[in-house]
Order: sequence, then C-alpha cells, then structure tokens
Amino acid sequence: MYEASGSRRKRRLPEHVRKAVLQRDNYRCQLRLDDDKCEVRANQVDHIVPEARGGSDALTNLQAACAFCNNSKNAGQRFDPQPVIRRQWW
Repeated sequence: MYEASGSRRKRRLPEHVRKAVLQRDNYRCQLRLDDDKCEVRANQVDHIVPEARGGSDALTNLQAACAFCNNSKNAGQRFDPQPVIRRQWW
C-alpha cells in the first residue's frame, strides 16, 4: 500500500496494468467465494496475495474481479500460499 500525505489511501494501479489483467482474464471474475468461481464480468483488479500481507503489484499477483465479489471479501480471505496456475498470455 502506498501512503500519500500521511493518509492510508491506496494508490490506483496504472490503467495499462488494469487493462492487461482484465484482458488476460477475459473480463471474468476470478474470485472463488464459498468454493464457487463467480465468472461474472469483471470490472476491478484484485491482489491475490494482499498488499497488507506483502503482495506486490506484479501481473502474476493480480486477477480480475467483479465489484460484488471484490467488495465481499476482506484482506485475509484470499491469501492462499498455493501458487496460481495461469496460462502465459504475453
């Protein structure tokens, strides 16, 4: 998380990074809440390993998410030490 002027506000990912993640994931939500994959059209980008737990802004740590799923989870919910297998898109 990046702080500005003493605030705890996160900075926004660069637009080209957001677009790359959404395109890579075909604009489909990648979150699994209650063991079911959502697959609703995604409009947000989520950290797989949260920044609060040391996650980075690397493309391999980002995934597409719909607003409902992304807003329904907390920072600890998605932290999973299992590697995420993704197809190479670049």
